[in-house]
Amino acid sequence: MNKLTVGQELYRKEYIKGQFKKIATEKVKTVGRKYFTIENHLRKRFYIGDLNEDTSRYDRERFHLKLTKKEILEDEEYTKTIFEIDEYLRSCNLRNILSLDEARSILNIIKKNLENRKK
Repeated sequence: MNKLTVGQELYRKEYIKGQFKKIATEKVKTVGRKYFTIENHLRKRFYIGDLNEDTSRYDRERFHLKLTKKEILEDEEYTKTIFEIDEYLRSCNLRNILSLDEARSILNIIKKNLENRKK
């Protein structure tokens, strides 16, 4: 569980036309037992446990808050990396770029991670 305090800074991705543009800073306005709010967006409330927005109310814009800027940057790098891997897998003939041992290694990494998630 996150320990949030009034005035604490949190961070979120700011998008323009669907593209990540910058990291926006938000300040915690109120903290309750289950939810908290941020300044300038008092109609939105977030769960203290995971910082996710309570989406039970209809709102077009979704906020994904993080405790640090580093988390935002790593999340963005992860998204780009996975997208790039996906593009390679779709567009390349893997026989031309991977040996059998390399292909086995990649498959083993994926299988191992899938098994760990099931546990």
